[in-house]
Amino acid sequence: MTRARVLQEVRQMRFEQLYERRQQRTLTMAEAGEMLGVTERTFHRWSGRYHAEGAEGLQDRRIGRLSTTKRGRESFLMILSAAREAAPCTPPRIASPSGVSRLPRQRGGPATHSASVEKRLLTI
Repeated sequence: MTRARVLQEVRQMRFEQLYERRQQRTLTMAEAGEMLGVTERTFHRWSGRYHAEGAEGLQDRRIGRLSTTKRGRESFLMILSAAREAAPCTPPRIASPSGVSRLPRQRGGPATHSASVEKRLLTI
């Protein structure tokens, strides 16, 4: 059993204990969430799933899925070329008072030119 699955089981057992105490009105959502190490909102969301789907609603849906950061360079390049074909990225031109068009200037923002964005992404 992987570490993620073991942690999932421990989290589920702990949640069920706190859920029962919450049903008995001995804990607030905020207290139960704090004891579990999550926000009140997350505990509320998990409670709704548990009520609707039982223990299956608590299963982490990310376990077993391939991380987007581990897809690899080839997959990234394939996605990049598909995006380029769908919508070519060309920076907008703005007419200046002198009549010569120029690229818009962004202060403190990320580069918008496709070549610089591509170069930055390929170095990752």
